[in-house]
Amino acid sequence: MKIKFALLAGCVFSAAWIGGAPARAQSAQQPQSAESPSSIASDADMSTIVVTARRRTEDLSRIPLTVSAFSSETLQRKSILSTFDLTRVTPGLNISLSGSSVNPVIAIRGQSRGLAGPGTPGVLTYFNEVPLPSYGSLISTYDMDNIQVLKGPQGTLFGRNAIGGAVLTYSRKPTYELGGYVEAEYASFNSLRLEGAINLPIIADKLAVRIAGQSSSTDGFTKTFVYSPYILTGPFNAAPGSLIGDARNYGELDNKGLRVSVLAEPVEGVSSVTVLDYFRSRGNAPIVYQGPFPGGEPAIYASSPAELNTLGLGGLLIPTFLCGTSPSCDIDLANLYAKDNPRRSAYTNMLPDGKTSIFGISNTTTIDFSDQIRLKNIFAYRTAKDDHNTDIDGTAMAIVDVVDRVRLQQITEELQLSGEAFNQKLKYVFGGFYYEEKPNGIGGREADGISVFNGLNVTTNINYQHETTKALYGQIDYDLSNIVKGLGVTAGYRYSWDKTYGCVYVADYSLALGGTPPRIGEYGFLPTEEQCKTGDFTPDPNAAPGTTIAENFSQKSRKGTYTLALNWQATPDLLLYATTRRGYRPGGYNSPTLPAPIASVQTFEAETLTDVEIGTKGRYSFGGIGGNFSVALFRGKDKDYQYYQTTTGIPGLVSGGLILNKADLIIKGFEGDFSIRPFRGLTLGTNFSYTKVSVDKLTIPPAVLAAYEAAGAGDQVEITSVFFQPKWQVNVNLSYDYPERILGGQLGFNVDYHYQSKYLGGEIFIDPYETVDARISLSKLYDDRVTVSVFARNLFNELYAVGPSSSSAGTGAISYVMAAPRTFGGSVRFNF
Repeated sequence: MKIKFALLAGCVFSAAWIGGAPARAQSAQQPQSAESPSSIASDADMSTIVVTARRRTEDLSRIPLTVSAFSSETLQRKSILSTFDLTRVTPGLNISLSGSSVNPVIAIRGQSRGLAGPGTPGVLTYFNEVPLPSYGSLISTYDMDNIQVLKGPQGTLFGRNAIGGAVLTYSRKPTYELGGYVEAEYASFNSLRLEGAINLPIIADKLAVRIAGQSSSTDGFTKTFVYSPYILTGPFNAAPGSLIGDARNYGELDNKGLRVSVLAEPVEGVSSVTVLDYFRSRGNAPIVYQGPFPGGEPAIYASSPAELNTLGLGGLLIPTFLCGTSPSCDIDLANLYAKDNPRRSAYTNMLPDGKTSIFGISNTTTIDFSDQIRLKNIFAYRTAKDDHNTDIDGTAMAIVDVVDRVRLQQITEELQLSGEAFNQKLKYVFGGFYYEEKPNGIGGREADGISVFNGLNVTTNINYQHETTKALYGQIDYDLSNIVKGLGVTAGYRYSWDKTYGCVYVADYSLALGGTPPRIGEYGFLPTEEQCKTGDFTPDPNAAPGTTIAENFSQKSRKGTYTLALNWQATPDLLLYATTRRGYRPGGYNSPTLPAPIASVQTFEAETLTDVEIGTKGRYSFGGIGGNFSVALFRGKDKDYQYYQTTTGIPGLVSGGLILNKADLIIKGFEGDFSIRPFRGLTLGTNFSYTKVSVDKLTIPPAVLAAYEAAGAGDQVEITSVFFQPKWQVNVNLSYDYPERILGGQLGFNVDYHYQSKYLGGEIFIDPYETVDARISLSKLYDDRVTVSVFARNLFNELYAVGPSSSSAGTGAISYVMAAPRTFGGSVRFNF
């Protein structure tokens, strides 16, 4: 850490010397032209950031809400290629991957989602004001207008309820000027990115079209050695796998994206923007095995055949785990091979592969009845299709192998009425929202084929889940300057009706139960949704007798949530505020049908969070120095926390896990964001967050507690932690634009440092890490049209993970989704 901070300090000193030289020279020759306080104030005003977090255009420094905002220029300068990269520049935001490169886990202020299970995410991503499902919620930032990250409960102003926060993304809208850009980038690991956009005015001031696209590919940074699966020659005999060639590496990706936007303004006061977007991804996440699970390996990893025989499994597992000849059938050899070169090499028994296609179309129509009354309608339709297979354990052994299939469609409809009254003292937004997510083919929300310990436990599962949300909401802001100048109050309320229902299908193919498993990487029989709902199908004869289940479930939730805030604009550049909010996460159901002793947890109830936040933000300018600042302290009471409890090895409970209302939590912390511009061209900044989560009260259902205590695991079930939330996150950044022309252009460079502490992912911790990214650009070349850049990501080649893969003690293996090593590259951008 000292070395990396030393580098930043060196950059600061260099920028100060280089930037100060022209100013000193100018001062010596023409002292009368030195910058005046008024020009400094003007320069400080240039730092004004405009956001739409409250559904109207406002200065970020004047809203009683913690928001991190990034313009398109900032995204380019910091090499933010997708919303996943926001983690390294946004305080309090952590985006992790888990087995798939398109299904992120997003955490803000202790709220995220479980590694598995049907729970609703605590943080939602929006694209052009449309909430997205988890699958496909990583958004590429090409031709992006801006991104805003909102902290704390959301819902009284727009969209779907979010108990932790929201990530708002906005693509560029068409304009009535011909123009656009093309950009090409090449980087380490044969990474190539091509993107561009063109804006086409069709009818002056009436109709315009914008078309943008991107193509990106990389060979991946993890050389993958694939072993063939076992060849089953009998119920208890298997031939060891052999090393086979593979054209794909872990981390290899081939992505394509397209956006077509149409702006129509047929008459004055009416505007309609239709956006069609398409994304296709081919590739996989880089999963690397790191070693046995802390606390010892499972009994089936025993070191002698005699020990396996005592378990009654010797005939099945001796050739599988103690062959002594290949890492594909010997745990000790798997350990040895896996540690050969972490991140740059990996061993697997499954051909890594993933295919994702996402399509969406949305329309936003606004009608201005007057300068003070506006009606807005937002309609959207989206589909998500995902197929991928994952060697969860990251070894050449057949420990945990999963094949997934997702087929979803989503419809949203939102109507808003907004405006002003009483000489603009009152501002209001009222609206209604409808959301429906449902299956769109065989697989539904998710179909899994899971093979554990080379056929010892094999299941095929489908969840044909439907989700619907209906809500009415409203929020008002009132100016109380007649009482105290600059004083204002905000009040908002929302009432939501949520329903989760669907059919769940399970079939067990385990060898231990007499089943005949499908080959690793394949499913057993997959019924349609109609077959699942009605039971009108013939059970797969390869499934173990009596293990095929098809059941229907449903759960309803309804809850009121609110926002109350008092804000005081003490001066034009200083805001003080206090706010309290209530957020809500709907309930759901566990599946399949639970045995009688624990039937009470077949469904889980809604979770609520009530928080208080106090803060201050603003701008400053004195003595030739300007900057921005914001500080916020928050404390929340989380009631009926929805916790994904793994149940592996606990008799009487379903295999895998359950979502339980396990505890009431206290979540508290603080965030800060500071920037300073000591002279023209140089900006230094830092932002940070601290989040502490503690258990206020355990609410473990008595039947579940009894099952764990009977298994001697009472201490295990009492452990309650929040997943994917680091306690500390710190970012430091330097941005400098040289004030004079160099080589005919504008020279600028940017350095970003990011640190975050460890966090829990499932049952393992993701270690702390720190990274440094840097970029040097020469812009405004050739009539201000061309920009040439070189960059380095992960400059010091930090070895770190961005999420867990295998994280259960039951598998005995720890594996992670690894981050890319040091990457160098360059790009050329041409604007026209």
